[in-house]
Amino acid sequence: MEQGDLANYSVRVVWSADDDGFLALCDEFPELSAFGETRRKALREFDVALGLLIEAYQAEGRPLPAPKEAVRYSGQFRVRVPKALHARLAAEAEAQSVSLNTLVNTYLSYSLGASTQPSEFRYRQDEESQFLVAERAPRRSRRQ
Repeated sequence: MEQGDLANYSVRVVWSADDDGFLALCDEFPELSAFGETRRKALREFDVALGLLIEAYQAEGRPLPAPKEAVRYSGQFRVRVPKALHARLAAEAEAQSVSLNTLVNTYLSYSLGASTQPSEFRYRQDEESQFLVAERAPRRSRRQ
């Protein structure tokens, strides 16, 4: 197996608390994982394991999976929602003086781990780019 052939397959390295080290994984070969105490060691072990697995596939006459290609995202997708939800979102966007797109983008970002709740944002138009920018709204002080 040529070293260049190995480079065509994807690899991702993740931390494993259970193993107290790094695992190198390959989407094209879900049965493959390689361990290393460091990322670099996991990648070295991965290259060895992948080479041996490909040799085994070839010896058994099994077809090799096609290498995955990088996906390029346009930043746009279409989502169908119930009419009532569409109306609620549109009303909230109007109340916040933002576009529906900006509001939904903020909600999605928050649901994926943004640290600020959507209601804590305020929006302003950037003078240079003219884009609407979401900022954390100042916190109201609590009076005792």
